[in-house]
Amino acid sequence: MFFEPIARSHHRHALAYADRDITIPVQVPLPEFVDYGLDIRGFIHNLGWDSLLIDPPTLICPEIVRYFYSNLRSFGLHSRCFSTVMFGHLVTIPVADLGNFLELPTEGESLAHASEFWQFNFNVVDEFVQLTGLHSGPDMSLPVNLVLPQMRVLHFAITRIFLPRSQALDRILPLDLWIMTHAVHGVPLDYSLLVFGTFLTYADSSYPGSLPLGGQITRLAIRLGISIAPFITEYPMFHLLTDQVLDLLEIAIEGGVGCSRK
Repeated sequence: MFFEPIARSHHRHALAYADRDITIPVQVPLPEFVDYGLDIRGFIHNLGWDSLLIDPPTLICPEIVRYFYSNLRSFGLHSRCFSTVMFGHLVTIPVADLGNFLELPTEGESLAHASEFWQFNFNVVDEFVQLTGLHSGPDMSLPVNLVLPQMRVLHFAITRIFLPRSQALDRILPLDLWIMTHAVHGVPLDYSLLVFGTFLTYADSSYPGSLPLGGQITRLAIRLGISIAPFITEYPMFHLLTDQVLDLLEIAIEGGVGCSRK
């Protein structure tokens, strides 16, 4: 047991995490997109991620999320393991156990971060051309409104539901491309490793934006037997209608099929 936050992280917590927003989960009626020729459930099935749409975690304890990230330490992506302190409990969790605790999909190619592309001979420039017919920009990304509507909806699900972020939502980043390419070609991905990579990314206090995966972190604490009863918890959720998503993605509907707005 430790005081919270632990001494070495107290300044870090106060400076970079104590007031950080928590990403609010997004719920979208994906089955309704079939009426517009924009059904992406087949892509999600290709990734092996169907279970993530069933009973997603909605309970969030903001303080435990902030402590989780401010106290998180790891020996790096290669370790496939991290340690943190949550409400005085020091825990060390290998990624395999993370997947078991949270019942995450663990089958498929095992990449945690874009820096590991070299292990899979994944060339970002070539893959952008193969998937979209377009070349990425000098920042190795592509505006999402340049790709086909169905790919925009898939990108929306990746960046708002599966690996939510609050930055560069209008850009297809290299890791987005990795996921989209595998979804199209029917190659499963180990989701637990991508969650691990996201944890390490936001453990860098200089990384901007709201703290993601708050529901998963809260669920992890509960399944480890850490009581959150004395602390404030929330059930935040953005419920978006189909037409709201289409409008956000600049997808016009003509004859029941999605097309790009001019």
